[in-house]
Amino acid sequence: MARNMIDYSTRLFKLISNGVAVPNIEKMRVFVDPINLDAEKETFKYLEILNCNYIVHDVKVVSFNVNDKKYILLTNCKSHLERSMSIISDLSDRFIHETSLTTGMLMALVIDSGLKPNPLLSEDVVVEYLLSQHDSDDYKGHELGDLLYGVESLSVFEIDKNSAFYDNSHLEIGYYIYSSFDWLIHLPLKELIERARGIFISTSKIPKDNLFLFLTSIHWKHAYLELYRCIEGLYSIPRAIALKRKLNLKIKASEIAMHCSKELGWRRKEEESLYQLFNLMSLDSIKGTGIDKVSFMRDLLSEAEKEHSHAKVCETLAKRIYKIRNQLVHQGVSDSINVLDEDWPILMTFLMNMMLVIFESYDLEID
Repeated sequence: MARNMIDYSTRLFKLISNGVAVPNIEKMRVFVDPINLDAEKETFKYLEILNCNYIVHDVKVVSFNVNDKKYILLTNCKSHLERSMSIISDLSDRFIHETSLTTGMLMALVIDSGLKPNPLLSEDVVVEYLLSQHDSDDYKGHELGDLLYGVESLSVFEIDKNSAFYDNSHLEIGYYIYSSFDWLIHLPLKELIERARGIFISTSKIPKDNLFLFLTSIHWKHAYLELYRCIEGLYSIPRAIALKRKLNLKIKASEIAMHCSKELGWRRKEEESLYQLFNLMSLDSIKGTGIDKVSFMRDLLSEAEKEHSHAKVCETLAKRIYKIRNQLVHQGVSDSINVLDEDWPILMTFLMNMMLVIFESYDLEID
């Protein structure tokens, strides 16, 4: 259905009033400079919202097109962006340029993407500065600045066609931008932060929503589970590949696994699946993560290494990694592992390295 500027204008003022009764609200209108009127009408008419989602409770990411230009909007990030110009510079280097909202954009976006009134304004301020202008004799309409003041803060970026981000989803771009804010990262993840942010803008099939939740977790236990969830989606792949080779099938292993689960009720064995995935990592790459320095791994891994058995090391790792997952998910797990504070960062590094190896190895076999 085509947008109607008068209807959207009325709905915009009702939104800004946020429940305050406004006498003669029908007299309120949006001011547009006559010089720009045709262009604003064009923008309002043809703006196409592509996607719209929250990435945290008060930050919404909206992707939209206007004619042949692609944009992304983030709510409630403006103050953080203004305090860190390095983020703006980084985005600009990647051909994502901060731009200004036009009146036509605002009218379409506020209504059609479900934006909210400014939560920082009291009722008195709303009435005095935003809902009384139309009583003046020289009132020509509310200007763009007043309208922006009345809604939650909005930051808009144009994504250049030359940008490596151009084909990325709105969520991936939102994750990349939002994970730039130091205050959002609660755990001492160090170099893992930049590695994760690099994944957001890559073509990797790693689940980026789980990766973002890993970065923004407030407790090591939550972070562990989110990285683990990135991996568990591939549990069925090794067996699916074996079945593919045995039957000389031409479809991807992920599709085989999906059909086996749906049609045959095939259920994966998690601990054994972990073992098969760990086998993709060499003994040197496993030790390179520092996992042998984890308090509950030292003796087990040293014993496994004495046997010069890569398989034994992988089996030991699988049992321990899976057991930690179980005791975090379920209450009352017997013989639970005591994970020390200093163990968690090493575990995160191990899971991150493992995840990268697995997804690179199976890239052609998964959707």
